[in-house]
Amino acid sequence: MGKVIDLDEKDRLEHEEEASHYRLSRSKSSVKKDVYEIRDFGRQLVELNDKQLNSIPLTDTIKINVVDARTMQKIALKRQTQFIGKLLRKIDNIEEVQKAYDVATNNDKDANLLLQRIENVRDNLVNPEKAKVSLDKLITEHPSIDIQKLRQLIRSHNKEVEKDKPRKSFKEIFKLLREAYKSS
Repeated sequence: MGKVIDLDEKDRLEHEEEASHYRLSRSKSSVKKDVYEIRDFGRQLVELNDKQLNSIPLTDTIKINVVDARTMQKIALKRQTQFIGKLLRKIDNIEEVQKAYDVATNNDKDANLLLQRIENVRDNLVNPEKAKVSLDKLITEHPSIDIQKLRQLIRSHNKEVEKDKPRKSFKEIFKLLREAYKSS
């Protein structure tokens, strides 16, 4: 005799297969939400200046459309941002583009934390009470830093403070520290 087919079992298997298909596909509202987020991101790209826009890895087509959108108003701008959103949805590296956007607009949390740390180190270096300890710690962390130049800038800063001159050395210390932190 042949195998007996259980119709209830067959219906259950068909229902599970159909249900698994729906679990794999995304809901229409979540797809729309993503579309709106990418469109809003395109609108944010329009507000960038040329230097910031060039630092973001976008295709030439998207960059041209972003630049064109800057001169448009109201309805034309709305249509253009929708088109930019459509172009952005087609690219593969959207996460990389968003990360580059955060860096270009200083919204990158890691970069902001690094800048705050550099500012704290600089403040400690120019503070006469904390300078020796901070300098020793900096030298151990970053042995490649130009120590002689750093000490010279600290002395120059102290002289500028005494004479109420513009704090040019203060900025130079920051630049030197930033280069040291980026190279490590």
